[in-house]
Amino acid sequence: MANWIDGILGFAFYYPLFMAYLWIVGGSYYYWHWERKDRRAYENPPRLTEYPRVSIIVPCHNEGDNVADTLTALLNQAYPDFEIIAVNDGSSDSTGTVLDAFAANHERVRVLHLAKNQGKAIAMLMGAMLADSEFLVCIDGDALLDSNAAAWIMMHFVSGARVGAVTGNPRIRTRSSPQRSPHFMM
Repeated sequence: MANWIDGILGFAFYYPLFMAYLWIVGGSYYYWHWERKDRRAYENPPRLTEYPRVSIIVPCHNEGDNVADTLTALLNQAYPDFEIIAVNDGSSDSTGTVLDAFAANHERVRVLHLAKNQGKAIAMLMGAMLADSEFLVCIDGDALLDSNAAAWIMMHFVSGARVGAVTGNPRIRTRSSPQRSPHFMM
C-alpha cells in the first residue's frame, strides 16, 4: 500500500515538472525549426492564385483611445479585396465618433452601432451577419494587424479545401504596455 501511495505522490510531484520540460522542448523546437528561419518571409506576402474578398470584423467596446490605430493598421493591408466592419458594442466613450469618422473617410469601413453592450460574441455575430464575404478575420478593437496578415491567412484557405480556420501568432499590447506597436503576425 505504501508503494502505491508513494507512486501517486511521485506522479503528482514529477508530472508538472515533466510537462513543463516537454513544453519548453516543444516550444524551442517549434521556434528554431519553423519560426526563426521564416522570420523575413513574413515581410513578403505570398502570391495567391485568387484573392477572395475578406471581411475584417472589429468588435469595439470603449476603445476610443485605441481604435484609430487599429483601423489605420487595417486600412494598410496589402490585400486587394477586403472590407472592415467595426461594431460599436454600446460604448460610452468616443468609440462611436471615431468609428463614424473613419467610415465617412474610407469606403472600406462600415460601422454597426449596438444600442447597449451585449458582449464580444454578439458583436462578432452581428458583424458576421453584416459581412458580404465568405472569409472572416476577427480582431479586437485594440489589436494591430500586420499589413501582410490577410494575405498569409488567405494563403491557407486558397491552397487547401480542408482548411476551416486559421490563426496567427498574436503579439499582445495592453493599455499599460510601454511599447505601442507590436503586430499580429502569421
